[in-house]
Amino acid sequence: DVWDVIWGGEKPMDLSYFTAVLKSTYFPPYDPWFAGGYINYYYYGFVYVGAITKLLAIPPTIAYNLILPMLFSFTGLGAFSMAYNLTTANNSRHWKQAIIAGLIATALAVLLGNLAEIRVIMAAWYRAGSTLLEESVPLIGSAIRTLDGGIRILSGQPSPLYPGDWFWTATRAIQVPAGETQPITEFPFFTFLYGDLHAHMISMPLQLLALGWAVSLALGARVKDLRLKIKEAGFNQHSLIFDHQPSILTWLVGGIAVGVLRATNTWDWPTYLVIGGLGVAYFVYRQYGRFSLPMLGETAVRLITFIGLAIITFWPYAKNYGVGYTSFSLWPGAKTLMSDYLIIYGLFLLFILTHLAREFRAWTRTLRYETLREWQPLALPLLAALGLYVLILALLYLRGYWTAPIVLTLIVTAGLLGLRPGLPPARRVVLILIASALGLTL
Repeated sequence: DVWDVIWGGEKPMDLSYFTAVLKSTYFPPYDPWFAGGYINYYYYGFVYVGAITKLLAIPPTIAYNLILPMLFSFTGLGAFSMAYNLTTANNSRHWKQAIIAGLIATALAVLLGNLAEIRVIMAAWYRAGSTLLEESVPLIGSAIRTLDGGIRILSGQPSPLYPGDWFWTATRAIQVPAGETQPITEFPFFTFLYGDLHAHMISMPLQLLALGWAVSLALGARVKDLRLKIKEAGFNQHSLIFDHQPSILTWLVGGIAVGVLRATNTWDWPTYLVIGGLGVAYFVYRQYGRFSLPMLGETAVRLITFIGLAIITFWPYAKNYGVGYTSFSLWPGAKTLMSDYLIIYGLFLLFILTHLAREFRAWTRTLRYETLREWQPLALPLLAALGLYVLILALLYLRGYWTAPIVLTLIVTAGLLGLRPGLPPARRVVLILIASALGLTL
């Protein structure tokens, strides 16, 4: 139903992998493209959608078409849940605002994407406009021609767009020199619009599961370091030190939620190892309430536990997966222009910048001399970080990076706002997520 001879994409490949997983009596599943071989690919997404297909006894060709809206709804539901719970974390009475936040998050996660369509429309209007207008009007001739073309198209003149331009051009929004391959910029909406049952689509609900686990762990912590209060009350500190400990099941769920990404879409696994690690670190920090050697020691133990579970739970997959290359290097090609960066992330940056501005305003309104004194223990680390930040900026500019320094500045801003004393945990978590998301775009 979603196949087209010219614009159909890679659905035959997806369907063959899906069918092979359904028919296999062993894992890794057999390779439908190579007799006697097995699928050396992150195939596990087909296992979990295939399990539902098997349970319902649906033919693979029909299941393929049903899985697409299922993943769409799961992803939207996960985004809604994240935004709703972060909004109500500080005050459950804010449920109306939480619903609005959830709907916005859902739209951003599955309905919206980059702004390249604006560039596509403007280019079509420009081509449809009068060249005479552009030549006769100095300075703003191009704008006048574009406006003229827009009026003509809206009045019924056929658009000069190629039939596939209206949806395909947005998947290659970064402009590069001739001969260089354009990076793919199709997320998130195009993924569902195009309908290829790729690993990155199947992993989207699982990514939100991993993210939800990290956030719930971070927000579920209780104050643990009560030594001073315990001593004052005359109790044995060891009897009250463990106020809240996640169960073994909690850590197992976290390990599976992140570990499954390695077998579903490997490139998401390192990202959520880091995000899950941040959730673990913030959980331990909230228990102690300050940095200390015991806090750092427990953080290390819990991180090892979390990462170990994420590896062990899907070790059979990793053992049979053959990596084609294992090297890392700096990108040698063209750097992303700021205009292209804004085209890709402009819609999301609108919400990020608005939130950072609100947090900065809230900070300045409550800033007092006493508040500044609370920053004194962090003075030296912050000065060292500032020096490192300036050094990195200089190196980036010298190497020809013009977008990265701006993004790095936003990351530092979110980080500093997140370090404010007395900030509610949910708001701090949001700032951590903002800094992490911006870091992924570098």
